Amino acid sequence: MNIKRMLLISFFVTLVTSAIFTWPLPRYLFSGIPASSTNVEIGGVRRMIEGDHLQMLYNYWIFSDMLTGQTPFWHNIYEFNTGDDSARRYVGPDLLPYSLIFTAGYLVGNRAFAWNLLCFTSLWMSYFICWLLVHRYTRETYASALGALLILYLPYRWASLLGGSPTGLSMLLPPLLFLGLDLAIRDARLLGGILAGCAMIVASFNDAHIFFMGMLAAPGWCLLALAAKENMRWLHWKDWFRMAVALLPFALIAGIPVIQSQLAVHGGAIESTTIEDGRSLREVSLFSPRPEGLFNWISTGHENSIFIGWLIPALLALGLLLLLWAALRRPRRYLPDLIVYLLLAAASIVLIILALGVNGPDHAHWFNLCRAHIPHYDMIRQPAKIYALFPPLLAILTALALRQILSLTTRCKPAARIAVLLFMAAAGMAYALQVRTTVCLLDEEQGAYAAVADDARAAGKDPRALIIPLWPGDSAWSSLYEHYVSLYRIRMLNGYLPVVPLNYINDIATFHEFSNVAIIPPAQWDDLRERGIDYILFHEDAFPEQVSNFPAAFTLRNLLLDPRLQLLRQDGNVWAFKLLEAPHQKTPPPALATWTLFLPTYNCSWEAEWGSPDQPLEPLREPSASGQACLPLSTGQSFRMHPFAHCEAPEAALLLRLRGNGTLRTDLLLDEHQTNTCIHSVHADNWTWLRIPAAPLEGTRLMQPVFTVTEGQLDLDAVISFAGILPDLSSPGAFWLIPAPLFFRAGYTDLEHNQIILRPDYQSDGGDWGIFYGPKLPIPAGTYDIAFNVQTDAPEGTPLGHFRLIQEGYESDTFPVIAGTPATATVTLPSNLPVKLSFNYARTAPLAIQSVTFTRK
Repeated sequence: MNIKRMLLISFFVTLVTSAIFTWPLPRYLFSGIPASSTNVEIGGVRRMIEGDHLQMLYNYWIFSDMLTGQTPFWHNIYEFNTGDDSARRYVGPDLLPYSLIFTAGYLVGNRAFAWNLLCFTSLWMSYFICWLLVHRYTRETYASALGALLILYLPYRWASLLGGSPTGLSMLLPPLLFLGLDLAIRDARLLGGILAGCAMIVASFNDAHIFFMGMLAAPGWCLLALAAKENMRWLHWKDWFRMAVALLPFALIAGIPVIQSQLAVHGGAIESTTIEDGRSLREVSLFSPRPEGLFNWISTGHENSIFIGWLIPALLALGLLLLLWAALRRPRRYLPDLIVYLLLAAASIVLIILALGVNGPDHAHWFNLCRAHIPHYDMIRQPAKIYALFPPLLAILTALALRQILSLTTRCKPAARIAVLLFMAAAGMAYALQVRTTVCLLDEEQGAYAAVADDARAAGKDPRALIIPLWPGDSAWSSLYEHYVSLYRIRMLNGYLPVVPLNYINDIATFHEFSNVAIIPPAQWDDLRERGIDYILFHEDAFPEQVSNFPAAFTLRNLLLDPRLQLLRQDGNVWAFKLLEAPHQKTPPPALATWTLFLPTYNCSWEAEWGSPDQPLEPLREPSASGQACLPLSTGQSFRMHPFAHCEAPEAALLLRLRGNGTLRTDLLLDEHQTNTCIHSVHADNWTWLRIPAAPLEGTRLMQPVFTVTEGQLDLDAVISFAGILPDLSSPGAFWLIPAPLFFRAGYTDLEHNQIILRPDYQSDGGDWGIFYGPKLPIPAGTYDIAFNVQTDAPEGTPLGHFRLIQEGYESDTFPVIAGTPATATVTLPSNLPVKLSFNYARTAPLAIQSVTFTRK
């Protein structure tokens, strides 16, 4: 084989294949990076999508920044910075050698180009190395070139690479490992042991999964190479000695990270993290693909990543038959190939079974066996990671099958070559259709972050900030922060790691968790100042329901009203505030006067039939109840809810859905101490909502409501915690106008006009939930006119999106929102259960959402 020719051919093959699989990425080489292989975005492109791709980009950028002298060497000072830069020192390989390729691209281009260059280089080297490996087992250049395409074809490669997983970049290492071991065993070449050792030490620098699984697979591949070794003299000790010498570099080089990892484990490095007890089966089940994903054309997510389709398995079945026939006719020539074929097929089946995780056959027997008996296997959260070993195996099988087919057609070889080429092209298109690339366009500036950096440096300080929402360190939302702080080199208290130290969770994330509602008690305030944190940055459109009791408007209101904070700047969806030495007088923005209602997140809605933590109560099936069940209580019976975090809010209250005749006593316990008692007499044959004022308090406390029927019989259905006064909509003509900022939504707040602005380049369409939704509060059953009040500069007739009304057991038609036409609807709600208006954005033009009005007919 001509290595230079193979390099050139593999380059162009990779270039064409990657352009097809990743389109429209080639249009954005200098402005965007891939974010996913399962696109759900309109047009496949959106700006600043959170995810692992941004985290990996940050990690490679920081190495480049060290090389250019902007960041101190061996210091990651811009995340998890608790006030001491020296505590962020580390000694590590910094993702070598990939980081060097990234740095080269960064120096001649920018971050987006550097990342795309690195991804392409990984794909190119994967194909080239796999081709070399496959050729050793087929001894036929054309078939091996086609078979090696599988390392570029399989959707798992693209799911990992485009999603920002380090596994995607490191999938060139298993074929390099296997090639090295093959050279060491079959040719007794020292170079083989060196290549295999280098593959594993690079894996240890970049992806622990590849390293772990590669080390597990190494003995098996050595056995496979022995089976394929020609003229093996099994009883000659010199042959075994040469192989041992050739493997010695592998043992020495790969042994270094093995020893290092064992020292880390026994040194307590894992015990002090969130995976000290391994991954639970419940957690693993969330990432375990189902078997139908292997062949199902329309699978998505985890199922899509393991897709192999029908064409290649059919080819392999035909190849097996042809190889069996050839081995029967010429056993000396083809029997070793048949043994290799069968061993590879068996190994492939094992990998597929393990990749299914808890969805594997026989109740995941083999997967559970690995977790029980292979050290550290229970730390794997995504079982499909083992698919990283699959492409080289499948490539060799495919090449052997193609070789046997070509060997049957010696008289019309050109036509046969064209036929198998077309077959592999068809297989490639089948795989390409499973990959739908999402491109994340990168911001190169952010005004609120710039304001923080400028203000701090003008005062002669390093900029340090707390960014809201604050996550416990393992959320992909924090990748947005990583990108923006890297633009201005701001040290943040936040961070993003797949495995988070427990001391960070306890000392930072838990201690400051109520900063997400911008309620900062003196102890937390003093802690921020002691750490040198002078700024708070607030991302109002990166605010999912789980981070707070209320939507983002509640946090923004508290930030704007806090006399200890000064607003520096708002730039789109990000707000920058400065911590002041002393409180100062503030004039609230006029819009805040209308922010009198704060909607409940899913953290603040409960079903009574879920029961009490210490009292087993028998629920009653009831079709008209929320969740189709309720909790009947008789005289003397109580329902004690689970405690929940309750925070200071204007007109905070509980809503209780119930029916029956009797007297209800409600005791509200704050931090297990009774603070408030309400007595209500209930006479309702139909479901009604009872408003129970929450106890006044400052800051945040754990609240536990206890409902006791002191007389009579009552059915309890659902409980909601919210803040505000609901209007009376029982009479025709009564209306409820809700300002848009109070909803759950993306976009940013325009305080001057009290509206929400959606931008097509930043916002998604919203998916099943919608990009804008609420109020998730009860409205009396009846007919209502709905007005979705919006404004846009788009030409008249431009479709802007659509909205619908959703209530348990009911979903309205969808109603279009069109530029120049009032967005209205008339709906009849069948019950008084909570209702949700959900809007999906067409991303055709910028859109201002002003309010939503419900008018009773």
